[in-house]
Amino acid sequence: MQAFFNGDRISDIADNFELSRERVRQIVIKAIRKFNYAIEEFVDLKLENNSLKEEIKNVKMQFIMQEGKKEEEQPEDVPTSLFSIRLVNCNLPVRVLNVTKAADIDTIGDLVQYSKLDMIKFRNFGKKSLMQLDDFIHEMGLEWGMDKAKIYARGIQRMKDDSYIEELFGKHLADITSDIEKKYNLSPAEAMKRAYSEMKRYVGFKEKSNE
Repeated sequence: MQAFFNGDRISDIADNFELSRERVRQIVIKAIRKFNYAIEEFVDLKLENNSLKEEIKNVKMQFIMQEGKKEEEQPEDVPTSLFSIRLVNCNLPVRVLNVTKAADIDTIGDLVQYSKLDMIKFRNFGKKSLMQLDDFIHEMGLEWGMDKAKIYARGIQRMKDDSYIEELFGKHLADITSDIEKKYNLSPAEAMKRAYSEMKRYVGFKEKSNE
């Protein structure tokens, strides 16, 4: 096959290796098919791997939430995605944004951890600004002093500080993958898929047990 890919003609290859031209042609066709199958398998695996990465990312965020939960937490019907929205993207008045920026309040999750009394203590933050923020929070279906926001913020902060949760998740996933790979004699990719499923079930179980 090396001779063929180097540009040698089939007739020359047949003469050099004492094979019929038809036999050489069959060998070439078979090799090309194998190569095509390998490429297709690689592309499929890459697409599947990208999909798996996205799913793992979602489960990882659920895992972060679970690790940050307190036993006394009460479930709330609030989408956690709201907490990650930055205040600068919420069409709030400039005065309000200036005060929240000075107080290092960057997201909705940061904001709703505070009480009204906490907010009014900030410099240059008057009653009008408080009313504007109060209306904004209630329009979003949120309220002051929300536990879930604290949980979210704490989980995110731990990631920012030392990637604690990410390391913990990665360690769990790696350990489970290794165990499954040895136990079932699977390839690393197949073992990781099964390990991911185990982690997903774990997160789902933790969510139900905390309800």
